[in-house]
Amino acid sequence: MMAIAKALTCSILAIFFCSFAVLGQQTQTGSQSNQRASTAEVAEESQLTTSLVELYKAGKFDQALPVARRLVALREKMFGREDPVVGIALSNLAEIYRAKKKYDEAEPLYRRSLAILERDPTANSQSLTNVLEILADIAFEKRDYKGSSALLARALAVKEASVGKDDPSLIPLLHHLANTLQAQRQFDLAEPIYLRSLTIAEQRLGKRDPETISMMKNFACLDLRARKPAPMGPQQEQETESGAAARNLKRRASCWLFGFKDDCDISPNEGGQKPDVVNGRAISMPKPAYPPPARAGPVAGIVFVAVLIDEEGKVIEAKTVCGGPPLLLEAAKFAARAAKFTPTTVGGKPKQVDGVITYNFVRQ
Repeated sequence: MMAIAKALTCSILAIFFCSFAVLGQQTQTGSQSNQRASTAEVAEESQLTTSLVELYKAGKFDQALPVARRLVALREKMFGREDPVVGIALSNLAEIYRAKKKYDEAEPLYRRSLAILERDPTANSQSLTNVLEILADIAFEKRDYKGSSALLARALAVKEASVGKDDPSLIPLLHHLANTLQAQRQFDLAEPIYLRSLTIAEQRLGKRDPETISMMKNFACLDLRARKPAPMGPQQEQETESGAAARNLKRRASCWLFGFKDDCDISPNEGGQKPDVVNGRAISMPKPAYPPPARAGPVAGIVFVAVLIDEEGKVIEAKTVCGGPPLLLEAAKFAARAAKFTPTTVGGKPKQVDGVITYNFVRQ
């Protein structure tokens, strides 16, 4: 009966990933303490845990709160204050406070849970990773980006020790860390982490998997934001990347983002030499009109427009990508459609190409 009770304590943070096998590897402190627990306490623990899960899933956080508090107190009595099952119960209580947006109450509970779970990171790896990620989110909300990325790096190390270096379960955590580094504008640190997560995703999930494609688009946007504007025309891939594999992955990411093709899982020249390419140069680059509603706002910001350019240098398709101020999107797209370029040639022959025009709307 105690094995069932312990299994049900799986943190609400990852309630649907709860595993009897993993939780069965907890320290023996709990099983020893169980010898002193009464039948009534064991029954109450099981009932409280079931009730807590149901209330949380129903969004009844006010009703769940006293249940979670009682469960922490009961587990402390049954297993001792330092047992991993108490750490998990503390994280459940903290999660309810977080759901109620009471972050000041949640954070110290998470930190106490962390201190307990870190006593045996191997046995408690999943719960420990969850708690570290949530503490990273809390730090991020406080604009402590350095602290957030440090917590995520710790979570990644724990996860890697548990599942290995190329397991697909690492993908969300890698992206979480890369996004946090990007928020600090540490692009050089973020980029290899993105590339690693996408390499795993393509290999383990598949190049056409919807999750892989979605992450590819996100990376392509972050890659755009890290670049310097190219005033003479659409930006092409930067040639400073190390390795053909990284360059080709970037091309695939941009291809999925632009949406001009549906065979982006196939990279041209993969593994071979890049052909002689002469990029087109802007002949005419109209400046977008500043929409009056945006100017009155005032609204400013950067808008990226993906363009498809034919063999003669004409823009035949244009679409905004990576968001941007909504009031500015149509003006940017309209201007991009009117742009004109000299032809791009590959091996001496004109070729249809795509690229990005960057418009920076500045308040005046």
